Amino acid sequence: MLGILALLAAVISWGFGDFSIQRATRAFGDVRTLIFIGLAGIIGLLPLVYDEIPGLLTDKSRLLLRSLSW
Repeated sequence: MLGILALLAAVISWGFGDFSIQRATRAFGDVRTLIFIGLAGIIGLLPLVYDEIPGLLTDKSRLLLRSLSW
């Protein structure tokens, strides 16, 4: 039952977000909307990974681009 409630919350949130982005793009333009979305993502997600950044930068084996073979 909890999974179904989480699913419904995700679908409603996704729809609301998509509708809001569409209206903001029409009102403010593409670039301003993308900048706002990026800043909101940084502000919202940075506290979750802030402690991991120094370890990522010092341990080169954890970087994804280094492990790719072109």
